[in-house]
Amino acid sequence: MVPFAKDQPRVGGRGGATTVGWPAMFSSLSYRDFRWYWVSTMASFAAMQMREVATGWLIYDVTRSPLALASVSAAWGVPVLFLSLVGGMVTDRVNKQQLLIWSQVIMGGLSLVLGLLVTTGTVTLWHLLTISLLQGIVSAFNMPGRQAFIPHLVDRSNLMNAVALSSVAMNLTRIGGPALAGVLVALIGVAGVYYFIVLISIVSTVAMMLITPRETTPSSPQSHMGQEIALGLRYVAHSPAIQILIVTGLGFSLFAMPYQVLMPIFAGDVFNIGPKGLGLLLSMPGVGALVGSMVVAALGDFRRKDALLIASGTLMGIFLVLFALNGSLHLSLFFLTMVGVASSGSMAANNTLLQLNTSDEVRGRVMSIYMMVWGLQPLGTVPAGFLAQALGAPLAIALGGGALALLSIAARLHPIAWREMRLVGEESLVLASIKGSHVE
Repeated sequence: MVPFAKDQPRVGGRGGATTVGWPAMFSSLSYRDFRWYWVSTMASFAAMQMREVATGWLIYDVTRSPLALASVSAAWGVPVLFLSLVGGMVTDRVNKQQLLIWSQVIMGGLSLVLGLLVTTGTVTLWHLLTISLLQGIVSAFNMPGRQAFIPHLVDRSNLMNAVALSSVAMNLTRIGGPALAGVLVALIGVAGVYYFIVLISIVSTVAMMLITPRETTPSSPQSHMGQEIALGLRYVAHSPAIQILIVTGLGFSLFAMPYQVLMPIFAGDVFNIGPKGLGLLLSMPGVGALVGSMVVAALGDFRRKDALLIASGTLMGIFLVLFALNGSLHLSLFFLTMVGVASSGSMAANNTLLQLNTSDEVRGRVMSIYMMVWGLQPLGTVPAGFLAQALGAPLAIALGGGALALLSIAARLHPIAWREMRLVGEESLVLASIKGSHVE
């Protein structure tokens, strides 16, 4: 019988209760290690955003095919979907910092390969599919590791603020990354963008190396890999709160996020604004998400995280419908901004509630299950691609937005799960449903 670990003690930095409002907005940055983590996160996601624009435009320019765009995205999602549980198990058993360092090095190397292929004029769709698959394998380990690393850097009372500030870093890159990539594609070409991404990856790696976290020594495996993975699955199976959080994240991933992959169609066919316009379209949700993340960070240890999650998910779906069907570029930019505002609230609340409901011993595995949801996002672009091919991209996005809004409302009808999460949000308790449980 292996007992679930109790909540870890507070780590260094400025502890104590968090305040609410603007003074609380940057409280987690008082921790030195979190500051370096924040820099590394910003650089890592800047590289990802720029790679998405460069690769998306390269594929669209060569093939003019929504299905080709969806296929390369799905190639990333397949390993994330099927290897995330293994990645979570590894995260719980190895040094998370070293895991993140090496995964970032590999990502930079893959971008270098892409740059060389484009420079030599030998790049093909199969190259892009293969490299996307390899990036997905690395992400299956990097993503749960990055999420599980945050509680080692700040106090529990600052956890939502740390999650929100991580979102601020990501959303800053969503603003600058696509816009910069769109300009650079026009100025120095796709290959030049890939080389620039390599430099950004080096910055991310160095920042991660400068962290000196108070991370506990990973425990030795008590059983073989299958049993270790089963432990995480049984943990989730005993918590309706975690289950409903994963389901709402699944709806966000499958129904809402495919709109990003279809943006080249809006830039090229709907609005006829080219690669610079594509960068603008992809940047506007980042602007909104940055504003939303800063508001969430200012909330401090906000008690009604459950209400924040449901409201923001519903609003995001509604704004996606309005974006897809209005037909005006200026209104579309506004609605994309509001999509970003709503998405930041949904993601921050979901992530924080998962962290608060999870024991540190299995945190990597629980977060890996959550990351599997994001692995389904590129797979969700395949039906979205078919819908866009058959009905047009605007109607495909509108259908996805409507489905997200309906799912968010329906998810609120699970009384046990939401009662547990309301308790966690108010009292900052961990293991609301299975605290003290033992699993063989």
